[in-house]
Amino acid sequence: MDLKGRGMVFGKKIILSAFFAAVFALACFGGCERNALPSRPPVPTQTPVPTGTFTLTPTPVNTTTPTPTATATNSPTLSPTVTPTSTRVILQAIPPPAPPPGGIFSPPAVGVPVLQIQLVNPGTGVVTITGVNLTASGTGDDLNGITQTSLYQDVNGNGILDGGDILLTTATYPADNGVAAFSFSSPIGASVTITLLVTDTFGPAAPNGVYQTGVSINTDMTGIDSSGPVGFTGMPLNGAAITLLGGPTATATASPTATATITPTCGCGVGTITPTPTATPTRTSTPPCGLTTSCTPTITPSITNTATVTPTNTPTITSTPTCFLFCKAPQGKPLPRSL
Repeated sequence: MDLKGRGMVFGKKIILSAFFAAVFALACFGGCERNALPSRPPVPTQTPVPTGTFTLTPTPVNTTTPTPTATATNSPTLSPTVTPTSTRVILQAIPPPAPPPGGIFSPPAVGVPVLQIQLVNPGTGVVTITGVNLTASGTGDDLNGITQTSLYQDVNGNGILDGGDILLTTATYPADNGVAAFSFSSPIGASVTITLLVTDTFGPAAPNGVYQTGVSINTDMTGIDSSGPVGFTGMPLNGAAITLLGGPTATATASPTATATITPTCGCGVGTITPTPTATPTRTSTPPCGLTTSCTPTITPSITNTATVTPTNTPTITSTPTCFLFCKAPQGKPLPRSL
């Protein structure tokens, strides 16, 4: 049978199968649900197995194997940083070896020692002293009495102004009991002690009195080192008391002043004294005896001394006025006995 015949037979089979399937479906409509045949499990789909000779052809696959590369990474290591903290140096004022004793002087007096200062540098570096303030006190007139105050480095520390001492600076007092400010530069090595000496010069016209000076508080001294300002301790420092005698003084002298006291001496009777602008008082009285008497009183001056402060005594010449009494009686009648 050829292919055409086979196709016709196969087509008829398909038509018959479809017809029977339709008849079966109509017959089962409505009641087939109750009497339905259990459904058959699905027929697995067969996967066609290829036939023939298989040849394995390897396909190269490029596989990259990573090769580690060392990369330098800077990882900072935290290390503690030590910041040095500087300790402020404090210079100590200690008792001096030979403080001036003071005493009594007569002006003029040059280079009188009045104060000795000794300082110790406890630090490990050089300290430079830059200033000292001295405060004056006492009954003397520092403004007009002290012409100059000087600051020395007392090299031998004997408290006396001699040839080996080094002059650092000079100053004056701007007022009585004022402050003399010294500005200078004097280095002190580490663990070194320095001695300073203050002297006063009194002029010829320096008033009498007591003169004294000193360093009142710690901040009256200043200095620096490599780290900055330094401090001071050990104040106050009081100097010697210098007494001046023999200078000009004020002397009290008496200047007499004449005061006129009017004492009537006429005795012609009791009357009334009436002063006149010419300072010549007259009195008129009518005595009991009936006499008419004109009297001129006697003026007796009374001296009262009034103390006046003057450089010299000024004599005052005064005079004692004389009073003449004139009494007149009527003709032929004697004068009263009280005259």
